[in-house]
Amino acid sequence: QAYASDASLQELSIRSGLSRDQLQEFVSACDSNQLSMYFCAWNSEIASEQELNQVVTDKLRNRPKCQSAVTALSKQWLSAESKRCEKASKQEWGDGSMQPTAHATCLDSAVREIVAALKNQNNCKQIQQNFSKKKFR
Repeated sequence: QAYASDASLQELSIRSGLSRDQLQEFVSACDSNQLSMYFCAWNSEIASEQELNQVVTDKLRNRPKCQSAVTALSKQWLSAESKRCEKASKQEWGDGSMQPTAHATCLDSAVREIVAALKNQNNCKQIQQNFSKKKFR
């Protein structure tokens, strides 16, 4: 069973076009069916993205110039990772019904990895280098 925060469910509702109540049903029983698995994976990915944004904001709160650069780098990195995960999930699942779930799971894992790395870094240069190193693997 996945934890669904208000913020991640709200964003999932915006991205999916479904109501929060519908989504809450799906994410309250992740193993019940394929659609629930998909929405749980997507919700987890969104929650990880939100955590990434919060970590960047918290670490660089008093350095607006650096925060702006790192936020842009973060968006570029996320886009590159999404493309990498799209390719990997299509290789594994083709256009099958599990492909979107595999994509969300892959991206969630990548975001969690960079969040963990960023939590241990405190200066702008280290953070920028971390994104650059992981940008195109």
